[in-house]
Amino acid sequence: MRKILLLSIIFLGLLHSMTNEQIINYFKSQTEIKELNITVKDRRKVPDYPKFEFVVIEISQINKGDGHIKYTPQKLNILIKDDFIFPEAIDIKNYTSLRQKAGDELLLLDLAKIYKNETKDNIIFLGDTNKPSLVILSNPECLYCRQELLNIEIRLRTNSIKMILIPQVPSALRKSALIYEEIANAKTDEQKITVLRKYYDENLTMLPNANEKSIENADMLSQKYLKTGIENIPVVIEEKKLLSKQVP
Repeated sequence: MRKILLLSIIFLGLLHSMTNEQIINYFKSQTEIKELNITVKDRRKVPDYPKFEFVVIEISQINKGDGHIKYTPQKLNILIKDDFIFPEAIDIKNYTSLRQKAGDELLLLDLAKIYKNETKDNIIFLGDTNKPSLVILSNPECLYCRQELLNIEIRLRTNSIKMILIPQVPSALRKSALIYEEIANAKTDEQKITVLRKYYDENLTMLPNANEKSIENADMLSQKYLKTGIENIPVVIEEKKLLSKQVP
């Protein structure tokens, strides 16, 4: 009798769980663009809020001619509960965004997978390695990244820094390539910071030529991290949090 009751409860739970197909069909119904490819990339319970699920949807546009992806896939994060889809849910008692809580945890896991295999050539090392390390993902043309760079000496009082550049537009991509090229020859933190500030300067208009291979490498590096669904930069994370994550 207990087994029958337990199976009934499980079956009822499955009946009320929204399927991936239902989610995809809903989003397809919201657009007239037939070339869109919509997939559910990840789905998991929200930490501390098991009645809600956090779902990552990837949307890409397919070329009619060759069937290849036309643009970099875009990620959309939503919440679901029973038969309802929510763009956001707030725990008003704890002032907690469930979407952000689950998204931050997933982003940390995805970044850990990449960072643990990152090559030293793609990391700009600053500060005393005996101090706790911060990993900073930054963009030379991001306003908030420029503000972060203004205070970098203050951070270096208590932390070492490992910076990775993730440009999002061609001009920033070229600046990133030049930064990596010049910092490769820098011997001190002061020299490295001088290079960073030169190319982060919003008034900089004339750029020297960058090596095509450097630009290609900077682009590959950037796309690798942007595919995790980063929404806001700079990203500043304690390195120990990335290294402590158990990844597949």
